[in-house]
Amino acid sequence: MTGKNFSQFIEDLHYNAETEFTFNGKKYLISGWINENDTYTLALYSIEEKPQELFCCTDFSRQNVVEKFKTAKIFENQTICECEQNITVNYG
Repeated sequence: MTGKNFSQFIEDLHYNAETEFTFNGKKYLISGWINENDTYTLALYSIEEKPQELFCCTDFSRQNVVEKFKTAKIFENQTICECEQNITVNYG
């Protein structure tokens, strides 16, 4: 990962994350927020020509949300851990 330490990137996902990054030439935005019922939501969006939501998880446990993100095969059928070497953090 370029632009941020990978462990810091993952740690930031627990705390209302707002990070824009590039993977294999495509731009993404990951965002985390607390809901009115005290659950935590983490969502990943492709922010290319046709933006789309690629991942969304809500739970009372931030750790569960982050773990689900870490194991989701979102990036060309790879997890974030498998492809982190090809990620450049642009903001956040």
